[in-house]
Amino acid sequence: MNKLRHALLIPILGLALFSCQDDEDVNFDAPVISGFEFGEGGTHATDGTAYRGSDLHLEAEILAEATVASITLTIHGHDLVVGEGEEEWDFSETYTDEKYMVKNPTFHEHVDIPATAPAGEYHITLEVTDLAGNTSEVEGHLEVLSAVTISEFAMDETVARGTDFHVEFMINAVHGIH
Repeated sequence: MNKLRHALLIPILGLALFSCQDDEDVNFDAPVISGFEFGEGGTHATDGTAYRGSDLHLEAEILAEATVASITLTIHGHDLVVGEGEEEWDFSETYTDEKYMVKNPTFHEHVDIPATAPAGEYHITLEVTDLAGNTSEVEGHLEVLSAVTISEFAMDETVARGTDFHVEFMINAVHGIH
């Protein structure tokens, strides 16, 4: 019985070593990222604009021959001037959730944009790395807007006490005024 085990064990080990050797010779193409969309989160917009104090919707289809190892999202401003009451905002996160560590996942996330982030143009990058070490990335430009804006303010140049005067400006509020 012992000789039979040894006789069976040698071919099995040979097959295991041979199949491992074949795996090392396999070359996988880099992942392909398609349909990268981003925009206002509440409406799942895809127009590349979002609002301070709101969330940003992101989605992309990933075609990967090898299992995805990580997905990294980065967002940074393009020479933005930080105004009073604003704070510089950059975002970077690597996603290794189980739902993404498969072949051909759909990336879908929502990122909160702080209300104190400067309005302006941001650069956005989505990078996908597979278990074979291949990396692909896609880039875009995101316009972060203020949810409430006030146009140029105009007022009568001279005003006499006790009389009416004229002031004119436009308030644009994306989510309405309450």
